[in-house]
Amino acid sequence: MKGTKGKMLAMLLLALLTATACVGPRGPQGPQGPQGEPGEGTNWKIINLTVPANAWVEYADNNNQNNYYRALFDVPEINDFIYNSGLVICYHEVNNSQIILPYVRHNQDQDGNYWTTTVDFDYAVGSVAIYVTHSDFADDPPGEMNFRLVLMW
Repeated sequence: MKGTKGKMLAMLLLALLTATACVGPRGPQGPQGPQGEPGEGTNWKIINLTVPANAWVEYADNNNQNNYYRALFDVPEINDFIYNSGLVICYHEVNNSQIILPYVRHNQDQDGNYWTTTVDFDYAVGSVAIYVTHSDFADDPPGEMNFRLVLMW
C-alpha cells in the first residue's frame, strides 16, 4: 500500500508540473496588442556641422597670448532635458573617419619644429562651441573642418 500511494503522489505531482508549465507564469498568451507610445530610453539625433575656414574666430588671454580658435553653433536641439539628463558627443570627421573629441595630434614641420594640435568642444543649452588650440600658440587658423554631433537621451 505504501508503494502505491507514493507512486500516485509522484504521478499527481508530475501532472501538476506539466499543466502549469504549459500555461506559463502570466497565464495563456493571446494576440499581440498595438504598439505603445515611445518611452524614455535610447533616443538620438545626429547633427552635421561644418566650420568654413573663414568662420574660425581667434581668441587670446588679457596679455594677447595663449591664443586659440573657436567656432560657435546654435543648436536648439540641446534643451534643458538633454543638458541635464542626456549625452552630447562630438566627432571630428577626417578622411572618412570619425575621431571623438578631444582630438589631439602631434605635428612636426620640415624644419624639425614640434607642436600639438588639440580640437575640443563644450556645450550649453542651445549651443556648441568647438575649439582648436596649437601648443606653440602660433597664429595659424584652421581650415575648413567637419564635425558630427550626437545627442542622446
